Amino acid sequence: MIKKLVTEYLQDESGEIIEHEKKVYLFYSPMALRNYESLTGRKMMDDLKKATNKASEVEKLARSVENIEDNIDSFMGTFTDTELNEFILNFCIATYAEFINGRFASNEATMEVAKESMWVSEIANFSLMGEIITTITSGLSSKKK
Repeated sequence: MIKKLVTEYLQDESGEIIEHEKKVYLFYSPMALRNYESLTGRKMMDDLKKATNKASEVEKLARSVENIEDNIDSFMGTFTDTELNEFILNFCIATYAEFINGRFASNEATMEVAKESMWVSEIANFSLMGEIITTITSGLSSKKK
């Protein structure tokens, strides 16, 4: 499970906009896999493989670039890679879970909440990719034991 603290903006009774901190839970589960496939029409693991390859390219580029300022165009191109960013965003939407009746629930309703939220764009970024890989691989390795 990935936990993130995000800022939500709510409107009080007087119409004043107030900031509210909220914990967001991204819960990797069989339901999240179904949510992802429902959302995208593709298997999460297939997209994860592609996104992991793109993330590896970014890491290799970062290690090989001595002066990032001189190579900013090629470096930023990898951060704005559509396939990688789309996977991260869809992962956030499909795995978003709310604590309901004593357990985490991830379903069509929670996906809609995530899609309509402003916080999803706050957490769906390249730095989340490492946490996604760690979460999924730790879940896979614990199932093999």
